[in-house]
Amino acid sequence: MTFSKYTNRTITTPYQDKGRGGTTIDRIVLHHMASTGFEGVLSMWTNATRQGSANYAISNEGQIVGAVPEENRSWSLSNYPFDARSITFEIENESLGGSWPVSPAAHDATAKVVADICTRYGIPCDRRHVLTHREVAAMGYSYATACPGGLNADLIVKLANDYIMGLTKDADSEAKKIEEDYRMTQGSYYRLAPRQLISFLPSVLTDLL
Repeated sequence: MTFSKYTNRTITTPYQDKGRGGTTIDRIVLHHMASTGFEGVLSMWTNATRQGSANYAISNEGQIVGAVPEENRSWSLSNYPFDARSITFEIENESLGGSWPVSPAAHDATAKVVADICTRYGIPCDRRHVLTHREVAAMGYSYATACPGGLNADLIVKLANDYIMGLTKDADSEAKKIEEDYRMTQGSYYRLAPRQLISFLPSVLTDLL
Protein backbone atom coordinates (compact mmCIF):
# COMPACT_ATOMS: atom_id res chain seq x y z
CA MET A 1 0.00 0.00 0.00
CA THR A 2 1.43 3.34 -1.06
CA PHE A 3 0.70 6.53 0.85
CA SER A 4 2.60 9.79 1.14
CA LYS A 5 5.34 9.95 3.77
CA TYR A 6 3.36 12.81 5.34
CA THR A 7 0.38 10.56 6.13
CA ASN A 8 -0.50 10.56 9.84
CA ARG A 9 -2.68 7.45 9.79
CA THR A 10 -4.63 5.20 7.44
CA ILE A 11 -8.11 3.73 7.30
CA THR A 12 -9.71 1.06 5.13
CA THR A 13 -12.74 1.65 2.91
CA PRO A 14 -14.58 -0.85 0.69
CA TYR A 15 -15.22 1.94 -1.83
CA GLN A 16 -12.23 1.52 -4.09
CA ASP A 17 -11.14 -0.51 -7.10
CA LYS A 18 -8.00 -2.59 -6.89
CA GLY A 19 -5.50 -1.18 -9.35
CA ARG A 20 -6.17 1.45 -12.00
CA GLY A 21 -6.66 -0.72 -15.08
CA GLY A 22 -3.21 0.10 -16.37
CA THR A 23 -3.90 3.86 -16.42
CA THR A 24 -0.99 6.20 -15.67
CA ILE A 25 -1.49 8.62 -12.77
CA ASP A 26 -1.17 12.14 -14.19
CA ARG A 27 -3.73 14.27 -12.35
CA ILE A 28 -4.59 15.36 -8.80
CA VAL A 29 -8.20 16.28 -8.00
CA LEU A 30 -9.27 18.33 -4.96
CA HIS A 31 -12.69 18.22 -3.25
CA HIS A 32 -14.03 19.87 -0.14
CA MET A 33 -16.04 17.69 2.22
CA ALA A 34 -18.90 20.18 2.60
CA SER A 35 -18.62 19.14 6.24
CA THR A 36 -16.92 20.05 9.52
CA GLY A 37 -17.32 16.47 10.72
CA PHE A 38 -14.03 14.94 9.65
CA GLU A 39 -14.26 11.74 11.69
CA GLY A 40 -17.87 11.32 10.66
CA VAL A 41 -16.95 11.38 6.97
CA LEU A 42 -14.20 8.81 7.58
CA SER A 43 -16.70 6.67 9.47
CA MET A 44 -19.10 6.74 6.49
CA TRP A 45 -16.27 5.59 4.24
CA THR A 46 -15.23 2.75 6.52
CA ASN A 47 -18.70 1.59 7.58
CA ALA A 48 -20.12 1.42 4.06
CA THR A 49 -22.75 4.11 4.62
CA ARG A 50 -21.57 6.46 1.86
CA GLN A 51 -20.57 5.14 -1.53
CA GLY A 52 -17.63 7.41 -2.10
CA SER A 53 -14.00 7.82 -1.10
CA ALA A 54 -10.75 9.60 -1.87
CA ASN A 55 -7.13 8.59 -1.72
CA TYR A 56 -6.52 11.21 1.01
CA ALA A 57 -8.61 13.03 3.60
CA ILE A 58 -7.29 16.25 5.17
CA SER A 59 -8.69 17.60 8.42
CA ASN A 60 -9.27 21.21 9.42
CA GLU A 61 -6.25 20.92 11.75
CA GLY A 62 -4.05 19.56 8.96
CA GLN A 63 -4.17 15.85 9.80
CA ILE A 64 -3.47 13.69 6.74
CA VAL A 65 -5.34 10.38 6.52
CA GLY A 66 -4.70 7.81 3.79
CA ALA A 67 -7.94 6.08 2.80
CA VAL A 68 -7.34 4.51 -0.62
CA PRO A 69 -3.76 3.44 -1.49
CA GLU A 70 -2.35 5.41 -4.40
CA GLU A 71 -2.13 2.32 -6.59
CA ASN A 72 -5.92 1.89 -6.29
CA ARG A 73 -8.74 3.93 -7.83
CA SER A 74 -10.90 5.87 -5.39
CA TRP A 75 -14.63 6.44 -5.89
CA SER A 76 -14.43 10.18 -6.19
CA LEU A 77 -15.77 11.59 -9.45
CA SER A 78 -18.30 8.97 -10.60
CA ASN A 79 -16.19 8.64 -13.73
CA TYR A 80 -13.98 5.57 -14.01
CA PRO A 81 -11.42 6.90 -16.55
CA PHE A 82 -10.76 10.17 -14.72
CA ASP A 83 -10.69 8.58 -11.28
CA ALA A 84 -8.27 6.00 -12.67
CA ARG A 85 -5.79 8.70 -13.73
CA SER A 86 -6.17 10.81 -10.56
CA ILE A 87 -5.05 10.87 -6.96
CA THR A 88 -7.94 12.44 -5.09
CA PHE A 89 -8.40 14.51 -1.91
CA GLU A 90 -11.34 15.29 0.35
CA ILE A 91 -10.61 18.31 2.55
CA GLU A 92 -12.61 19.29 5.64
CA ASN A 93 -14.23 22.73 5.85
CA GLU A 94 -13.51 25.23 8.58
CA SER A 95 -17.18 26.19 8.77
CA LEU A 96 -20.40 25.42 6.92
CA GLY A 97 -22.24 27.51 4.36
CA GLY A 98 -21.32 30.87 2.91
CA SER A 99 -18.02 30.45 1.09
CA TRP A 100 -17.42 27.04 2.72
CA PRO A 101 -13.97 28.13 3.95
CA VAL A 102 -10.99 25.79 4.35
CA SER A 103 -8.37 26.47 7.02
CA PRO A 104 -4.75 27.51 6.36
CA ALA A 105 -3.60 24.31 8.09
CA ALA A 106 -5.65 22.17 5.69
CA HIS A 107 -4.31 24.10 2.69
CA ASP A 108 -0.74 23.61 3.91
CA ALA A 109 -1.14 19.89 4.64
CA THR A 110 -2.73 19.32 1.22
CA ALA A 111 0.14 21.19 -0.46
CA LYS A 112 2.72 18.96 1.25
CA VAL A 113 1.09 15.82 -0.08
CA VAL A 114 0.56 17.34 -3.53
CA ALA A 115 4.28 18.24 -3.65
CA ASP A 116 5.21 14.70 -2.61
CA ILE A 117 2.92 13.13 -5.24
CA CYS A 118 4.11 15.42 -8.05
CA THR A 119 7.73 14.67 -7.15
CA ARG A 120 7.27 10.89 -7.03
CA TYR A 121 5.12 10.57 -10.16
CA GLY A 122 6.75 13.30 -12.24
CA ILE A 123 3.47 15.22 -12.49
CA PRO A 124 3.90 18.93 -13.32
CA CYS A 125 2.75 20.91 -10.31
CA ASP A 126 0.49 23.35 -12.11
CA ARG A 127 -3.20 24.09 -12.47
CA ARG A 128 -3.50 21.98 -15.58
CA HIS A 129 -2.61 18.89 -13.54
CA VAL A 130 -3.95 19.88 -10.10
CA LEU A 131 -7.70 20.32 -10.59
CA THR A 132 -10.82 20.92 -8.54
CA HIS A 133 -13.94 18.79 -8.81
CA ARG A 134 -15.80 21.66 -10.46
CA GLU A 135 -13.10 21.96 -13.14
CA VAL A 136 -13.28 18.25 -13.91
CA ALA A 137 -17.08 18.55 -14.18
CA ALA A 138 -16.71 21.48 -16.57
CA MET A 139 -14.61 19.24 -18.79
CA GLY A 140 -17.50 16.76 -18.90
CA TYR A 141 -15.91 14.09 -16.70
CA SER A 142 -18.14 14.37 -13.62
CA TYR A 143 -21.51 15.64 -12.43
CA ALA A 144 -22.23 19.37 -11.95
CA THR A 145 -21.03 20.63 -8.56
CA ALA A 146 -20.03 23.73 -6.59
CA CYS A 147 -17.15 21.75 -5.06
CA PRO A 148 -14.50 22.73 -3.88
CA GLY A 149 -16.24 25.57 -2.04
CA GLY A 150 -13.70 27.86 -0.40
CA LEU A 151 -10.72 25.67 -1.18
CA ASN A 152 -8.03 27.72 -2.96
CA ALA A 153 -6.39 25.44 -5.53
CA ASP A 154 -4.10 28.23 -6.76
CA LEU A 155 -2.70 28.65 -3.25
CA ILE A 156 -2.20 24.90 -2.87
CA VAL A 157 -0.22 24.74 -6.12
CA LYS A 158 1.92 27.72 -5.05
CA LEU A 159 2.64 26.17 -1.64
CA ALA A 160 3.31 22.78 -3.23
CA ASN A 161 5.86 24.30 -5.58
CA ASP A 162 7.57 25.90 -2.60
CA TYR A 163 7.74 22.47 -0.97
CA ILE A 164 9.06 20.90 -4.18
CA MET A 165 11.86 23.49 -4.25
CA GLY A 166 12.63 22.56 -0.65
CA LEU A 167 12.66 18.86 -1.48
CA THR A 168 14.99 19.54 -4.40
CA LYS A 169 17.32 21.59 -2.21
CA ASP A 170 17.34 18.81 0.40
CA ALA A 171 18.15 16.25 -2.28
CA ASP A 172 20.93 18.46 -3.69
CA SER A 173 22.37 18.99 -0.21
CA GLU A 174 22.34 15.26 0.47
CA ALA A 175 24.03 14.56 -2.88
CA LYS A 176 26.73 17.14 -2.12
CA LYS A 177 27.28 15.65 1.33
CA ILE A 178 27.70 12.15 -0.14
CA GLU A 179 30.17 13.50 -2.71
CA GLU A 180 32.14 15.39 -0.06
CA ASP A 181 32.26 12.32 2.19
CA TYR A 182 33.51 10.25 -0.74
CA ARG A 183 36.22 12.77 -1.58
CA MET A 184 37.34 12.96 2.04
CA THR A 185 37.53 9.17 2.20
CA GLN A 186 39.56 9.05 -1.01
CA GLY A 187 41.78 11.88 0.20
CA SER A 188 42.46 10.05 3.45
CA TYR A 189 43.35 6.91 1.52
CA TYR A 190 45.83 8.68 -0.72
CA ARG A 191 47.40 10.49 2.23
CA LEU A 192 47.86 7.23 4.10
CA ALA A 193 48.99 5.15 1.14
CA PRO A 194 52.62 6.42 0.96
CA ARG A 195 53.08 5.82 4.69
CA GLN A 196 51.68 2.32 4.40
CA LEU A 197 53.98 1.64 1.44
CA ILE A 198 57.07 2.85 3.36
CA SER A 199 56.23 0.68 6.36
CA PHE A 200 55.68 -2.26 4.06
CA LEU A 201 58.99 -2.00 2.10
CA PRO A 202 61.40 -3.29 4.78
CA SER A 203 59.57 -6.59 5.12
CA VAL A 204 59.51 -6.99 1.33
CA LEU A 205 63.24 -6.31 1.08
CA THR A 206 63.96 -8.78 3.86
CA ASP A 207 62.03 -11.48 2.06
CA LEU A 208 63.90 -10.79 -1.15
CA LEU A 209 67.30 -11.03 0.55
